[in-house]
Amino acid sequence: MDTSVQRNHMIVVGHGRSGTNLALDLLDRHPNTFCRNEPNELIGTAFKDLGDPMFTVGGTDFSRRWQQALATAIFSNGARDRFRTEKVFFRSPMRAHLGQALMSRRKIRSVLLPKQDGATPEEWSASPLFYDHAALRSAYPILKILLAPAWVTLTHTHDKSQKVLHVLRPPEGFVQSWFSRYVIEKGGGPEQVFKDNLPSLQVILEQFERTSDFPNSFSTFNLVVSELWRWRYMNELLIERLCDSSRYMLITYQDLMTERVASAERIFTFAGLQMNDASRHAIEAMQNTLFAKRQSDGLDPVLVSDAIAQVLGESAHYKTLSGAM
Repeated sequence: MDTSVQRNHMIVVGHGRSGTNLALDLLDRHPNTFCRNEPNELIGTAFKDLGDPMFTVGGTDFSRRWQQALATAIFSNGARDRFRTEKVFFRSPMRAHLGQALMSRRKIRSVLLPKQDGATPEEWSASPLFYDHAALRSAYPILKILLAPAWVTLTHTHDKSQKVLHVLRPPEGFVQSWFSRYVIEKGGGPEQVFKDNLPSLQVILEQFERTSDFPNSFSTFNLVVSELWRWRYMNELLIERLCDSSRYMLITYQDLMTERVASAERIFTFAGLQMNDASRHAIEAMQNTLFAKRQSDGLDPVLVSDAIAQVLGESAHYKTLSGAM
């Protein structure tokens, strides 16, 4: 099977809780897009040997290894992917449903697939039982990869077939949503998340020549500051390195939420995709379950404002990062 990736493809990049899921869902409404959701995070991923997506230094063979990982990813499925049965590359809607029913179940995968480091794989080859591989080779691959500024900026210059959709949410809304989701719900609590942030925070502060700001102890304020530095580093690096590229597009969370169809039209045009009536109707009918319920703010707005001032006070991109584009 020819797994060449030298055709137009897109990377959707951003920070978690910024609208990247919604952007991917919009693109997934086109019948010829093959959308992968965070394939680098899966057990058995082809990206596992590429290094840290935030800080990786290229090296002589990084581009080759990236191309190999990308070529594998666009002929694979993962446990976080959606199966939309209207896609042109499925052999039939019935087979699409069957593929989802089988492979979405971890117990079935544990029987069908060999273990990866003792664990059940979360990524597997797109089976010809469900896919027309000739049609899949003609599909438009789209990969959502969070917190990957190093990978994306390293590859963008050399890979003229790559387009980048950068989704940005202003810091106030981002940090409240991040705190509710990644700290309270699934992160192991504030002190654990703070501890997990410290290694990357050290690297980031060194690059900004702000090592004197490294926190000596845990506090909620220091936790928020640590994540805002990660948020600033990722977004600023993407903006600074890619803003002059015609293959880079920045879109805001507000536009995705308030002007969904218009935003989808802009994104489709950027990707070189035609918006047909079926795609438009599907987008109009979308239910945004991720953000349907507004979570109450878990952080003191004054604390958030003070943290933003400390992290972004010297930012040359402050207006863009704050949504005043």
